[in-house]
Amino acid sequence: MDLNKLIEIVDEGYPDGFVKRCFDNPKKDHGDTLALFLAREVGDNFDPEASDKEQIEETLRVVFNARRELDAVCDVLTAIRFTKTGVAIRKERQ
Repeated sequence: MDLNKLIEIVDEGYPDGFVKRCFDNPKKDHGDTLALFLAREVGDNFDPEASDKEQIEETLRVVFNARRELDAVCDVLTAIRFTKTGVAIRKERQ
């Protein structure tokens, strides 16, 4: 499969076609840096010599890795509590 087809597949799962838009015109500000990130990650990890199956597996690997990293950020943000004055502090780990 070529890179354009792989981007189209990824774009099917992303709202509003922004991954494809960011891939087609990466210099334009589409207002969606996550879509731009996906377009870049897929493009950066694309191997034109790989089979379709290998392309999908590699794309899954990089997207799952990104999800793990985003989940880690969500975990830290979830661990924040606010003082009575509205100051954010991290909860102590138990």
